[in-house]
Parts: sequence; C-alpha cells; structure tokens
Amino acid sequence: MNPKPDIRRIFVAAVVAPLSIFVIVPVGLLFEWAADGPRFDAMSSALAIGGVAAGASVPALLMTLIVGVPLYVVALRRNLASIWLAVATGFVCPWVYFLGRYALIEAASPLYHSMTFVKFWLGVAETVLDAKFLVIPLSLLGMLVGTVFWFLAPRPDHGPLQNDL
Repeated sequence: MNPKPDIRRIFVAAVVAPLSIFVIVPVGLLFEWAADGPRFDAMSSALAIGGVAAGASVPALLMTLIVGVPLYVVALRRNLASIWLAVATGFVCPWVYFLGRYALIEAASPLYHSMTFVKFWLGVAETVLDAKFLVIPLSLLGMLVGTVFWFLAPRPDHGPLQNDL
C-alpha cells in the first residue's frame, strides 16, 4: 500500500500555525513600545496590536492554505519534507503574496493597459522591491509560521503515515 499523509492534521496545522502571529506580534510591539516610552493609552494600544496581528495573520493563513499545504503534501509524498523547506517556504510566501497583490492592483490601473508584458512585470517587481521595508519583517513572521506548521503537521520522522484503506 502507498502511504498518504493525514490531510486533516495538515489542514489543522495550516489553520493553527498563522495564529502564532497573535502571540509574537503583541510581544514584539509591547517590547518596542516599552523601549520608546508610553505613547498610547492601554485600550488603543490593545486595539492597534490586535489590528496589526490580524492584518498579518490573514495573508499568512491564505498563503499557508494556498501554497504551504500543497507543497507540504508533495514533499511528504516524495519524502523531501524538512524543517528547512517549511522555513524557506514561510520566508518566500510574503514575497509571492505581495507580488501577486501588486500585480493585480497595478494591472487594474489604466496606466498599465498600454504597457508590454515585460515592462509591466518589471514595474511590479520594482514596486515590490520598494516595499521591502514591509515585506522583510513579514518574511520573518512567515518563517515563524513555517516553523510552527512543521511542528504541528505530521512528519515522516514520527512513524508511519496514514495508510490507504
């Protein structure tokens, strides 16, 4: 029989892993704000921290489900799954997300309708590279999500995978 991965457990890991952003973002922001001194009252700070965490976790959830789960299932079937693949995928996913997002936004603008294909994609790449101040910290959060996903998902080093019935 051919072993197949436990899809339910992979799906649960894909949904729970982006929620780790709700743990690390508040700790990081509170540490940063404590170092700068109190600038906000407690309620608006909690709302700002929750907003930043939610704004970062929604794209993380989308990319985990769209890119992470299929890549992990293929890696498990080919016996290539490793923590390095999960971390590298988590690092690259924000770049893919922003590239796709800016491509869709800029493709809708009238300025780009008369452009050639190559010039359009060069413009999109330039826009994403200009936003690297945002994408690099999100890539670090993506690495965190990839690591948490690796520890929650079924791994080949933890015994046999679920068999076909």
